[in-house]
Amino acid sequence: MSTLLSNLRASAPSVRIWATITSSASLDDSAWHIAWKPPAGVQRTFDLRDRALSVSAVHGKGFEAQGRVYGHVMDPRAGAPMTAARAVAVVGSASLECDALSTALLVLGPDWLAEFGRRFPHFEAVVV
Repeated sequence: MSTLLSNLRASAPSVRIWATITSSASLDDSAWHIAWKPPAGVQRTFDLRDRALSVSAVHGKGFEAQGRVYGHVMDPRAGAPMTAARAVAVVGSASLECDALSTALLVLGPDWLAEFGRRFPHFEAVVV
């Protein structure tokens, strides 16, 4: 995608993606500013330069039953849709790891953030 945007001469692109993205330097070597607003959450901006961002969330793919929203991510411990968090964003140097960690944190929830910081000190995470 960065090649496409570079070819279009976009120095401050605005892209809406529901997946994992990896940034590279823009034409003027500035960071990519990625805004994320989770459902029922506060908007946050991530400044990415040669880093990846992955967002995992309940919304978008799921179902509602008896007034409760269930996402497409399953908690393997319970064999049921996870309920610990609504959305997670992880930033780090590698997109594959960010993707795996954002899904894991979606299942484990905010109570696991301290352990996440100890085990993965080169990654940042936000759990809603």
